[in-house]
Amino acid sequence: MRKSELTTYQKMTQRFYSQFVEHYLEYLLSPLGNVALSGLITDEERRGIVLFFSKQTTQTENHSIKLLQRVTQSDCAIEVYCEQIDETDVRNCLRKLLSVFSTLNDRAEAEGKALDDDDLPRLWIVVPSASGKLLDGFGAQLNLKNWPTGIYFLPNVFRLVIVAIDKLPMTAETLWLRILGKGETQRQAFIELWTLPETNEFRQKTIRLLTNWQTLLQEQDNLNQDEQELMMNWSLVDHLSK
Repeated sequence: MRKSELTTYQKMTQRFYSQFVEHYLEYLLSPLGNVALSGLITDEERRGIVLFFSKQTTQTENHSIKLLQRVTQSDCAIEVYCEQIDETDVRNCLRKLLSVFSTLNDRAEAEGKALDDDDLPRLWIVVPSASGKLLDGFGAQLNLKNWPTGIYFLPNVFRLVIVAIDKLPMTAETLWLRILGKGETQRQAFIELWTLPETNEFRQKTIRLLTNWQTLLQEQDNLNQDEQELMMNWSLVDHLSK
């Protein structure tokens, strides 16, 4: 395969991933509030982007997606990358986020109001893994008093969080994010998904979404290493479940 053809193919499969992520999160989060998909997926996209607008009423029930429920306690955006990010990616996210803050502040001033930091939406960047150098460079810190390991908060003024999926504990609370991981992290999450009771409200639809994604990949030639690994993980778990 020529370089130009390979580049085109990689962009196409990344678009499939972005579409899967958006539909997956839309399905999980819709019971908790209003979900808007980015609608901007192009051949250049490496991520799925979801905007979440919290319901006015507080969610008090013990919802089965737990950690995602906590993430969406207030208005936020969630960006899920299919690969490790670098400093430029985080800076681009910050640039877009600061632009949103400026717009919200201008709107509040026009209405004679003042916004506190906690009134601003938070951006959650979800990645398979994040290097210590990247996290240290942006001053990202764990908040183990309130959140599990793997969730790194930048200084609150930035309203940005990096979720390193491979560092999340293997608990029921983190399952729905670990499904978006790689390698052994993802394989273990698939096994846990299959072993959930069939009465679980999210089990069957998630399995169907993953199966559809696998079908799309099966129709492509020359899968890259990540895609081959995903196919192997899903096929292995599917085989073990029969």
